Formats: sequence, C-alpha cells, structure tokens
Amino acid sequence: MKRALLSLASLLGVAAFASSCRSGDVQADPGRVPDFVPREKASVFFVGHSLINFEMPKNAEVLARSLGLELTWDAQIIDGAPLEIHATHPERSQSKRVDVALPSGRYDTLVMTEAVPIDDMIRYRDPVRHAAAIARLASKGRPDARIFLHEVWMHRDRPRGNPFMKRVDWRRFLDDDLPKWEELADAIAEETGHPIALLPAGRALGRLVDAMKAGAIPGLVEERDLFVDEVHLTPLGNHYVAAVTLAAVFQRSPVGGSGEVVDRDGRVLAILPERTRDALYHVAWQSIATYARASTPPTPVERLAEEGVR
Repeated sequence: MKRALLSLASLLGVAAFASSCRSGDVQADPGRVPDFVPREKASVFFVGHSLINFEMPKNAEVLARSLGLELTWDAQIIDGAPLEIHATHPERSQSKRVDVALPSGRYDTLVMTEAVPIDDMIRYRDPVRHAAAIARLASKGRPDARIFLHEVWMHRDRPRGNPFMKRVDWRRFLDDDLPKWEELADAIAEETGHPIALLPAGRALGRLVDAMKAGAIPGLVEERDLFVDEVHLTPLGNHYVAAVTLAAVFQRSPVGGSGEVVDRDGRVLAILPERTRDALYHVAWQSIATYARASTPPTPVERLAEEGVR
C-alpha cells in the first residue's frame, strides 16, 4: 500500500480511460445495461469471510456518505468459511449472527459470498442448500429484501487450488468462473423463489487489473498494489471493491465520491487524487452497468404490488 500511495502522491499525468476491458470479457447479456432503480439508502447485512472482511463495508459506508447516500450495515464474518459453516454455525461469527440479525427485519439487503475455489464448494459443500437457508432468514425478516450473491476471486498463486497452475491463468480463470457463480445464483433463486442478483466483484477486480495494465488508472500500474498476499486485498483494493459493492447495492455510479480510503474503524489512511479516483470509480461502475445480472429484479412482494394484488 505504501508503494501505491507514493506513486499516487507523485502523480503528474493522466491516462485517459477509454476501453478498460479486454475484448473477450465475459458478460451474461452483452450490450445490455441493467434496468437500474437508484436508491438513496440501504441497510445491508454481509455474510462472508476475509475477502469481504470489515474494511470493505466500512469503505462502502464512508463512500456512500460522501455521495449523500445512507448506508448502514452489519456482518457475519467467519474467516475462510463456506456458506455451510455460516448457515450451521453462526456462533463462530466475529460480529453479528445471521439467525438473530436477519429475521429482525432491520436489513433490506443481504450480500453473501461463498468460499473459494468455487469448484470445490459446489462439489463438496452444497452451497445452494446453505445459501437458501440464509436467504430465507432474510426474506422472513423482510419479504422485499434484495439479495446478492457476491462473486469473489481465487488465489493468484493457486487459482484452482493447485500450486502448479501458472499465475497467468488467474485472470483467465476469473472469466471462466463467472458462469459458475451465475448458475449458483440461479439455483439459489429456484430453491427459494426469491430473485438473486450477482454482485460481480471478481469480474470487476479483473477489469481493474486490465485497466491498470493498459495505463488507464493514473498512478496505479502494478497488480500487487491491490494485494497484501496472494488473495487478500490492500486498503486500496478493499476500497475499490467497496465502490463496486456500492454501485450494485445503490444501483448508481460511485463517481464523485470522496476517495477516502479508510480502515475498519473509519480512520482515513489515504485520499485518492481526483483523477485517480474518478478512473477507479469509472471502472467500478462500468463493471456493474454493463452486467445485466447485477440489477436486482422485483421481489415476490414487489411483483404482487405491481399486479395490484393486496
């Protein structure tokens, strides 16, 4: 992170952001912009592991405030845990518990993620059943709850859980794995009868790496500026994923935000230069706006209201 901040501080020029994505970028519905309905406030419950952590939601909260939006949140974080553990052992949480928090009706949005590698989770951990159990807790508390499956990324040094895989495959595997997350979201929706949107954080991270390598993010050129190790993010990386999360949850662009990179307690670690943060937020927004499945379709309650059923 220090290396990233030094390069930002010495920033003199700007690389124009044009097309940050590779021509082979995966989209569920190429060319379609989701039918977004922007929100002004959201109360979110996060369920996940160290790739969601507490820093990312806090950055989303601070970023939302700088845009005049209101984000409140709580989380059940269990490091390294698949959804199976979240559903069956919520007492292991470092903070709130799904079985207590979600039925309360305090949260209008659920964001949950599975562990990685996703292939192993699908093969051995029955994520559909356990994600459905958590989703039902959310819809029990709020039948109109918006539910997202948060797509995460795999280890860069062993993207398939295999240390002999070449790191160069990491970026390609992000694209290859996205349909698996989409199928998982579809299966959860079918199991619960509740629409499930996909929050494509892994896809967005890949697009940012592409943009950095293309010189489209002023002051940022090294992929390692985003990572503290082979999978966990620096404060800057967490801030970027927070911008992606905000874009999906609020269904609006984070461009215009303050660029304050904060820790889990809200202490400011850095303020990104305007041109850097605008480019960063632009990639975050385009990662959502060009991906149809990031929009949240009407919930059963909203569909009934639209049909005039009371």
